[in-house]
Amino acid sequence: MVGSILPDTDVLVDYFKGHAKAIAFVNANAARIILSSIVVAELFAGIRGRAENDILKKFIAIFPIIPVCSDIAVAGGLYKRDYGKFVGFQGKAIINIQNLKRIAEQLFVIWCLRFQISASF
Repeated sequence: MVGSILPDTDVLVDYFKGHAKAIAFVNANAARIILSSIVVAELFAGIRGRAENDILKKFIAIFPIIPVCSDIAVAGGLYKRDYGKFVGFQGKAIINIQNLKRIAEQLFVIWCLRFQISASF
């Protein structure tokens, strides 16, 4: 998990819309990308038809998907409240880099506690 990248849904939507920056970002970081179950739900909420459904299923199968428990949801909501400024593609995207490491470590520890996995940094 350390060194992983958790992209916002908007980055992946831009990827599927063919935006060059999003495509380059996903392609360059594919080995490090993880998805939250919330991002997966948001992506499926926007699909139209069976073809898009099939494409999205194949796409998300490439990446690890992190389930979101209530502790992670609370931490994420508080993070959004406190550090809601985003940077990235078209004013959307990745969580403010200055705070990313701190919040990623907190969420990782919560996730590890939830699934009884050892956390190490």
